[in-house]
Amino acid sequence: MVRSNHEYMVCPKAMWRSAWLSKRTLLALVFLFTSLWISLIVLWKYDVTNNGIRLTLGSSHYAWTYGPTAILIVVASLWRQVDYQCKSIQPWQCMQDHPSTAEQSVLLDYISPLQVISFYRAISNSHWPVVCSVLGFAILKLTILASTSLLLPSNTLLVNTYDIRLISSFSASTFWKTIPIDPLSRVTGIDARGIIGAQLEAQKSSYLNVSTGSVYAYWGLSRSDFSYPLGTEDGLAFQIFNTTSVDKAITKLSTVVDAFIPNVTCEIPKWTSFQNASGTQGPLIQMELDTPTCSVGRGEYDPFHNLIDIVAAPMNNESCSEECLPYPTSFTIQRVNCADPSHWAEARAINSTSPHDFRFAVIAANVSENVAKRMREKEMVNEVVGRSVLQAGVVLCNIDYNIVKATAVQDMEASTYSIPGDYKNAHGQYLPGLSGLELSELVYASLCEAAAVFAPPGINPAEYVGVQDSFASNPLFTVMTSHLNGSQNRERFFDSATLQIAAQDAFTGISAQLMQQSFVERAELPAVSEGVYQEVRLHVNHVSMWIMVVGFLILTLAATIITLTATRRVVPQDPRSIATHASILAASPSLKVLLHESGSLRTSELKTLLAGFHFQTIVGKHFRIMASQQGGAEDCLPKPNKVKTDTWLPLSAKLPFFTLTLALPVLAIGTLEILYRISIAHKGLADAPVESALTSYVIRFSSSLVILVIATCFNSLDFTIITFAPFSSLRTGASSFSGSMLANIQGVTPLLVLYRSVKHGQIGVALSTITTLVGSILTVFGSGLWVLNDRATFDSNVTTSASHTWNLTPSNASIAGSGAALVFNNLERDIARLPPNVWNDLVFPHLSKLALSGSSSDLSPDFFNTPASNCTLTLPALRPELDCDTVPNRLINVTIEVLSDDISVVSFEAHWNLPPGCYGGPNANRTYLTALGGATHSTWYGTFQDVHMGPWDDSNHANSELGDQPAYDALRVQADNPLGCPSLVAVFGHLNMTHTTQNDVTMFVCNQKIQQVNTTVTYLGDPRNGDVSLSQPPVTDESTAKYLTNGTEGIDAFNYRIDYDLFMGLMPFNKGEKEPEIDNFFNHLIYGPNGIPREQLLGPQNAPRLLEAIQRLYKGYMVHVINRNFRQPIKSSGLSHEPRSRTISGTATREIGRLTIDYPSKLALQIVLATMVVLGAIAFRLANLRGTLPRNPCSIASVMGFLAGSELCSSGGVMPEGGEWMSREELEKSLDRWLFSLGWWTRNTSPETRNDPVNGRQNDISQQANTSTGTRFGIDVGTPVELGYRGKQERKRAGKSLK
Repeated sequence: MVRSNHEYMVCPKAMWRSAWLSKRTLLALVFLFTSLWISLIVLWKYDVTNNGIRLTLGSSHYAWTYGPTAILIVVASLWRQVDYQCKSIQPWQCMQDHPSTAEQSVLLDYISPLQVISFYRAISNSHWPVVCSVLGFAILKLTILASTSLLLPSNTLLVNTYDIRLISSFSASTFWKTIPIDPLSRVTGIDARGIIGAQLEAQKSSYLNVSTGSVYAYWGLSRSDFSYPLGTEDGLAFQIFNTTSVDKAITKLSTVVDAFIPNVTCEIPKWTSFQNASGTQGPLIQMELDTPTCSVGRGEYDPFHNLIDIVAAPMNNESCSEECLPYPTSFTIQRVNCADPSHWAEARAINSTSPHDFRFAVIAANVSENVAKRMREKEMVNEVVGRSVLQAGVVLCNIDYNIVKATAVQDMEASTYSIPGDYKNAHGQYLPGLSGLELSELVYASLCEAAAVFAPPGINPAEYVGVQDSFASNPLFTVMTSHLNGSQNRERFFDSATLQIAAQDAFTGISAQLMQQSFVERAELPAVSEGVYQEVRLHVNHVSMWIMVVGFLILTLAATIITLTATRRVVPQDPRSIATHASILAASPSLKVLLHESGSLRTSELKTLLAGFHFQTIVGKHFRIMASQQGGAEDCLPKPNKVKTDTWLPLSAKLPFFTLTLALPVLAIGTLEILYRISIAHKGLADAPVESALTSYVIRFSSSLVILVIATCFNSLDFTIITFAPFSSLRTGASSFSGSMLANIQGVTPLLVLYRSVKHGQIGVALSTITTLVGSILTVFGSGLWVLNDRATFDSNVTTSASHTWNLTPSNASIAGSGAALVFNNLERDIARLPPNVWNDLVFPHLSKLALSGSSSDLSPDFFNTPASNCTLTLPALRPELDCDTVPNRLINVTIEVLSDDISVVSFEAHWNLPPGCYGGPNANRTYLTALGGATHSTWYGTFQDVHMGPWDDSNHANSELGDQPAYDALRVQADNPLGCPSLVAVFGHLNMTHTTQNDVTMFVCNQKIQQVNTTVTYLGDPRNGDVSLSQPPVTDESTAKYLTNGTEGIDAFNYRIDYDLFMGLMPFNKGEKEPEIDNFFNHLIYGPNGIPREQLLGPQNAPRLLEAIQRLYKGYMVHVINRNFRQPIKSSGLSHEPRSRTISGTATREIGRLTIDYPSKLALQIVLATMVVLGAIAFRLANLRGTLPRNPCSIASVMGFLAGSELCSSGGVMPEGGEWMSREELEKSLDRWLFSLGWWTRNTSPETRNDPVNGRQNDISQQANTSTGTRFGIDVGTPVELGYRGKQERKRAGKSLK
């Protein structure tokens, strides 16, 4: 029959409850876990908001790797106590609630099994406090692992404010000084730089002396080897700036600048055409255009109306550029006036107040011609008698602009600028001194000036352009064609939509280049920018953070559930001690009878013994456990008749597992040392992406997992030693009550265990506890074990070869159109980057694939996919040389001729003897070179010109001995010089109308040469990209320098014609009024970034300085000529005067992130692991576990089974009445005079005799001699027959030895 657990309503004292299960403690843990997950989210938010966490503790990684893990280890130690108390109190709670089976009460053990097993059993039994405690402990283990990668360092882009200087600004004041007064001013009386007559002349631009550089630059951008000059971008021009900071971590700067935004609109008009027979080249086709904003082309041909003519000139199919089509076409641009023509009755100046509405009609037409035979000068000739338009693309374009405020971004690494965003529709204002009309006319003037640049070879632009056509037509359509995507066929312009896009892009691009070249001046304007800099900062690993946040949320919930379910008082004393079990057993007669002499039973036999019984705690005068048999009387008890034959040891104490426990740290120590030595030898263990948080996380997680396994093994061993501790003390015999029965160190904090074990002389327990304490910091040190070293450098010997040869003697020595001068011009103006494979005056070959030395396989392209990789090679570089002879001043004849009262001419002339085989003059009959020049006013004079050997056609007045520029509206047509003859003449001086001497003019006659010199070059990244390191400049081996020759005659002087390219590509620096006698080359020499004042170059005493400046500037330009023109692919069938490139050897270096071992962490781990091995082995040896117990002592029934049948728990025995309600101190005072032991006891020995050492010993011997009298195993007062439980066979052998 089951009785109520409230048999007595009044308890002698309050029930006991662990401080760890008090509501205050548990609520504090709830608060702690809540604070932790909130702190993590706050930390994450701080990371996101502030772009990382600044490393204020220095660059050492220990603080942010060790810190989180160390905190969580402390938290885990706190939760361990809660976990143990929940497990230990659960059986008592079950018995308080209702009668429970043995499996649910006295045999319930959640302490000793693996956590997984305990978790499963707790769920099966609906024991939620245990479920929560076990789950929480597992979650804490996981969060500890995650914490090792919670904070990871990485390069972070941050924003700061920096002082900068705007180094350019828009200004129109200087530019207009370079534009001369229009010659029409003498006729019209209008003093202006730009004048348009009443009758619009299609061929005439409004301005003179406008540079073609903007057209040339826009054309160059169609080539892959050109890039936008600094300060321009996709149709925009803007101010550029530099920082005053020396912070190398800055990656980007942004600030508000003035930006030039072209506003080009091209409308597609409705058009009609009709034939006008008044044309000088046959019938003209005239067009009428009509758009919503403009109507032109109507009416009679008179000064007040706009007529739009389409001309298909006869020469179209005879001598035109390669873009020409094989049938009559017309590609033209014509200026039209959309304003009221009645307001345009006379010539007017172009300025900001002009009421003009000039636009440009751009027309591409497929023309049909009717041809008839006509008699001309007694010959029958074909003559065009009619024309009509078959197909046409027509647009009407207006050019305007705005200066707006825009945000410019400077990329410090790439040295480039950009304007993000779209400002094309932004409202702005005009630049003072430049109206939209003036810009429109300047764009048109630059196109007209470029007619000579884009004319077919040998054709006079005046002859190429029809009478009614414009000089701007061919340049415009040439640059538009060059920018076409796909097929670059002018037929595509017959589609008006295609023509519209091309014209808008061309006018926009030319306008931007015009502004950058002509209206941007150097400035030093202070400003403030927003800069992006790079700094190593800590970032929260999102994976780790969310694992931990979810973990702490689960822990918060678990602690809350435990607070609600496990805070009741269910036992009168701390149930961890043997004394508690003994006092309760003494007050529980039914349980005492049931467990009588069950001390030697195995666990399975104990389960059989207790099967069919229910157990419940009864609270009253006594606290007892009442055992009731389900459906039967309590006195019908089964008697076990089988004795366990061997001792019990947990898995952790068995030799294989213990060996593994010691072997794992030993292996870890050795592995760490091996890995560390490998890491030192190879600068790391493996490549690792520096920025990969996943890599770092996996590495740290894996190593922490291994460390956790080792720590778990030692924790398991420590648990076994602590569990056995009181029984081991009892096994030694005659153990005091406080040192054994009250030694409840299981589930106690490690420091308290250490104190109590030392106090009671349990050295093995103390050493095991120290091992566990030391092992708890394994994970801390493990979290800092692996570091990603992003400064590991590796060298590999590599070989490569040049992918081309050098063709130094092209079939045409003219460099015109190569773009070299434009590149050099942009570099001089600091608006471009140095091209690949060029450095100062050196040009390097393009390289083929690299291979490791001694290997036939190519080097993987991924080899250089790291930010700090480079390759150092020793290779043959080309270096241009200018070998000049100074013409003696005595050979220079200076004359001053007075032509009238106000006109004088100062001129000079010199003759220079030519080397053998070189002849001057149009008939090639002179053995000397004639260099001459002059001026009609006092001026500085400077020219750098090609020299032409004879013969040449002197009927072409453009041909002469010096120069290669267009002259007299015609192009020079002269053959290349023979190799070995002088090719350049430089003249500099000051011509004074009143007094000029020979010493005022300096002249050099020069030969162009090219040297080859072995050079050690360090490339950034893959050398095939040609990016030369700025920090490691190339080093030449001058002992290997040699002049290259033409390969057949051994001549080392080449005949390159560079004058025309310099004329077209070098834009003069605007330094006041234009100096017409200073050419563009000398303009750069005097006014460029390394300019030298004119006065310091004048006279014989300054001739060496002048020559050095000329050579420097020449080399700076010529390297781009070589780089862009002289490379010839090896497979090419063209002429090559260089042998196939020899093998080039060098060293490839890459600086990559490598996984390395941190030495302090490694050493700390090795010391800790070694300490654990030594202390663990000693602790295990001192613990004396073998032969102590027959079964697991972690259940209530198991411990009480050792006490049942003892004098300690018998009625009227040693245990005082009401002992279960006594405090620890009261029990200790009452029972500390008794000595207790664990072993085999005889049934008939009295307590008094056992306490007598002499009689007790005699009684033991007699009992050993007669085992038939019966013995029991357990705990009792005094000294047993045999200490400990060594197994049946061992006891028999011991008995025989006593006999």
